[in-house]
Amino acid sequence: MRWFRRAKQDEAPPAALPEPELVRSRLQLACELPALADARALLERLAEDYARTRALAERPLRIALVGSTGAGKSTLLNALAGTVLAREGVDRPTSSEAVAYAPSDADLGTLGSVVPRVVRYLTEAGSAWSGQVFVDTPDLNSVARENAAAAVAVLDQVDAALVVFHRGSVAEARPSEALRPFGRRRALLGVVNFADQLGPEARATLREQVGRVLQSELGLAEPPPVFVVSALKARLGEPLDDDWQALTAQLRSLAEAGVATELRRRNAEALFGQIRARVAEALRVTEEARGEVRKALEMGLAEVRSPLGDDFRVRLGGAGGFLRQSVRRQAAGRLTGPIGWGLRLSGWGSGGLAGAALASQASLPAGLLVAATGAVLDEVQSRGRQAAAERVVASSDGALDALARQALAPARAIAAESGLPAEVTGLPEHPAWVARLAGARALAWREVTGPMLDGAVQGWWRWARLLLVPLVQLPLLGLVGHVGYRVARAYWEGQWLPGGYFLNAGVLALLWTVAGTVIAGLTLAGVAAALARAGEASFLRAVDGVNADLRVEVDRALEKPREAARQLVEPDSKA
Repeated sequence: MRWFRRAKQDEAPPAALPEPELVRSRLQLACELPALADARALLERLAEDYARTRALAERPLRIALVGSTGAGKSTLLNALAGTVLAREGVDRPTSSEAVAYAPSDADLGTLGSVVPRVVRYLTEAGSAWSGQVFVDTPDLNSVARENAAAAVAVLDQVDAALVVFHRGSVAEARPSEALRPFGRRRALLGVVNFADQLGPEARATLREQVGRVLQSELGLAEPPPVFVVSALKARLGEPLDDDWQALTAQLRSLAEAGVATELRRRNAEALFGQIRARVAEALRVTEEARGEVRKALEMGLAEVRSPLGDDFRVRLGGAGGFLRQSVRRQAAGRLTGPIGWGLRLSGWGSGGLAGAALASQASLPAGLLVAATGAVLDEVQSRGRQAAAERVVASSDGALDALARQALAPARAIAAESGLPAEVTGLPEHPAWVARLAGARALAWREVTGPMLDGAVQGWWRWARLLLVPLVQLPLLGLVGHVGYRVARAYWEGQWLPGGYFLNAGVLALLWTVAGTVIAGLTLAGVAAALARAGEASFLRAVDGVNADLRVEVDRALEKPREAARQLVEPDSKA
């Protein structure tokens, strides 16, 4: 069996085991994985056991005698010692407390805290246990439950165990149930007592049966060594025809320093293997759950991307008047003269000027009244458009709230189904997620009314200064030139021009200004539409940026616990 052999000279050296403190620190982080929440206490106990095993070094072996009531554990102990150290009895339970029998100079460490009584003895040359520490445990299948609990506590402190069976109690499962965790990480020897009551054939059959039972019940890779003995005859010094000599030889082998060191290394290796197995399974479950959450998140984000864009497009449509007015005013800054002034007015203002021009031919006060009315309506419309634009960036609306909830709902459902709390998955709380999407909307709106607006008007101006400006400005320049010529000629001839001429010239200039403004406004209509399309694209880019940040947060969720778990599972990857 792998526990009971020295390493061969030609064997490759075993892999170095990580330091206990490193295991503790990594395990503490790894236990933050939700999949390890229920196993945290067990893993911490295994880590302490691992540290204790590594710390034992060359100190005496600790071997526990465990078994059912009446199996003869105390008798076996006395036989091994060659003297009566343990009290023998026949009542149930016989051993009611754990007792450690240790050399007078042996340091028991933490073992002393779990055994109520310690008996010191002087080591005798040739003794079967050669100065090792033996612990007589309470009965594992005792009617007193505290006795079984005390025996299990002792098992956490020892290096190996002698599992003692009464010849008639092999089929009892209680010892195997209690020993199952121990058998995965510690060395075991099976001892069947009362061999003097069996014939040679029955002993061989029982030896094989006990080996199979221990292997099956404890989940061992191979049957442990099993010895069929009569502890009573051995203690009394009577002639023996059983496995007693083989048992004592095995104990002497265990007591050798090289075997003891190798045994403890293998014990520590088995303990670390249990930790790794638990952590590896939790890491696998966690990664699978995270993968499902990530997949559901991608589905939810993709599902609401287009509706978010449609919603923003509708909102831009509601703010279309404000955008058109902003484009006109931005373009007006590049034009000089009345056309530039006219572009600064809305349709109401431009219409008011045209009406004023026509009305003033009949009555100047009526024309002024029409112009004033148009200016008032222009201001009212400007404020209304400003209010509509502010609604575009409003964050407290039902549409955005519903779409935000819809985006994360699949991922939240998968996380809950997988047992991952929302706070450890990287998924934000609903109000925070709504605020992020509202921030993307506000960012897109700032880009629309800022650099995008400047760029769109700049593109319009590249061709407008060559084609539009001559078209709308030259007639006004011609009119101004004609009026100047008539005034100069009248002055030269000493005549006065009639007032009607100047009124007609002013009305004509005003009408052409309105016409030029309308023409310029029509050329800017496409600019406003292109600006709206660019704004929608900008919003979708902002949404993609928010989604990318969310993906990074989800990918980084539980990053430190997962990294610590990977380092435990693959200790050679990072020291």
